[in-house]
Amino acid sequence: MPAVSRAAIRFAHWEIRPDERLLRVRGAAVTVGARAFAVLLALVERRGQMVTKQQLLDAAWPGLVVEENNVSVQIAALRKLLGAGAIATVAGLGYQLSAEALADDAAPAPAPSVAASLHALIGRELDEAAVGELLARERLVSVIGSGGVGKTSLARAV
Repeated sequence: MPAVSRAAIRFAHWEIRPDERLLRVRGAAVTVGARAFAVLLALVERRGQMVTKQQLLDAAWPGLVVEENNVSVQIAALRKLLGAGAIATVAGLGYQLSAEALADDAAPAPAPSVAASLHALIGRELDEAAVGELLARERLVSVIGSGGVGKTSLARAV
């Protein structure tokens, strides 16, 4: 995919300026590491689409072999800056930019969301069925687990 070349891409409370390698949150320039910026830029370039961990590793650590956990660390740092809802986890597959670009951005309309287009989570059919059965019997069901395992994606799918 071609690199983003616009001066600024604006979102609700933040903007990215790829040509300047600058991130502004609520109007103020924020310090973001080169790896986190590369991860964010890859997500912005593919907004509306799911981006695999491997694609993010290739974008931020080109030609290097690094642990997948490095992506999670950079995503966590970006969520602290942009808000927890700015980047969605697509369970077992990768990440997707959830933030919508503002209308004055001249970018083409994003492709339909991979997460939204999947009626069932890949490999989570049994979990979906189990939560669905619990919801049929109970008024309240809590989905618990470690961070990043796909609890929210599972709940949304159900």
